[in-house]
Amino acid sequence: MEINKIKRVIVFVLILGVVFLQSYSYAESMAEIKLDASMHLNSENGKNLIGRKLQLWRVSDKITDENDKISLAKSLESYSTEKLNDRYKKYGASIITNSMSSDGIIKINFEKGGSYYARELLNVGDNRILSSFIINVALDGITTDIKLKLYSPPTTEDYGGYKFLKVANDSAQTPLQGATFKVMKKVGGYYSAVQRGSKEYIVASNSKGEFFVSNLPYGEYYLWETKSPNGYLPLSKSIKFVVNSKSDISDVLKIENKFNSIFNRNNTTEDTSSIESIIIPKTGDVMLILLTVGGAVLCLLGYRLVRDDKQFI
Repeated sequence: MEINKIKRVIVFVLILGVVFLQSYSYAESMAEIKLDASMHLNSENGKNLIGRKLQLWRVSDKITDENDKISLAKSLESYSTEKLNDRYKKYGASIITNSMSSDGIIKINFEKGGSYYARELLNVGDNRILSSFIINVALDGITTDIKLKLYSPPTTEDYGGYKFLKVANDSAQTPLQGATFKVMKKVGGYYSAVQRGSKEYIVASNSKGEFFVSNLPYGEYYLWETKSPNGYLPLSKSIKFVVNSKSDISDVLKIENKFNSIFNRNNTTEDTSSIESIIIPKTGDVMLILLTVGGAVLCLLGYRLVRDDKQFI
């Protein structure tokens, strides 16, 4: 009897252990995001936030550059829900959150990591209150607190962006990673580097060949390739693009690089066996020859003079 009780206890402990491990593993493969708009509840625009919902679409495996996030979020604002569903259907269905609580909080549990585009789920007649945004979700079991921003209409000075795709000049249009570009603008007929803070604005293509420029005042710009992808020839001229109200949502501009073929040149040796050697005398040898000839001439003249003198005696 005692042995049976011990066995039951052991089995019970093992079952508890399995349940605990599964729960722990599940928690580690989840991500909780807390969207916080509580700081806006007392504002004029924020008083209608209670009960609002958000809709999220997974748009990428991961977008790391903050400027790329801002540019993409802005470009997607004009998309309808149907267009977003169709564009990102390869990543699965969109997520609709619970209603915002009375304390201005929305909590979301994610089962898949990546970059998500979030915006308000608006009913007919509703005005937008919150700005759209991109969030990165990591399945590390850690709760991330995101402070939401209020939506503000576009400023009088219009800004926009542009999307690019770096590919190989082949039939497969292979995406190329590692190309870097300097963003330039013509000022007074001369090219000038666009500044971001205290540094020149440099962009680089990711593993999918994608890169973006964002938050640029409307106008003409140029890309100068400062580093070509490994194994490919650098571009010989700049790439012109125009930032306007539609450039954020226009077709992606493809930039192609040609493959850098390396040709092995065999060293050829000229056959000189049939060419007769021509000996060019050195300067000293020429002088010696001249002196010898000159001496012989003088000796001959001396001999003639002596002989002529004997004839007159």
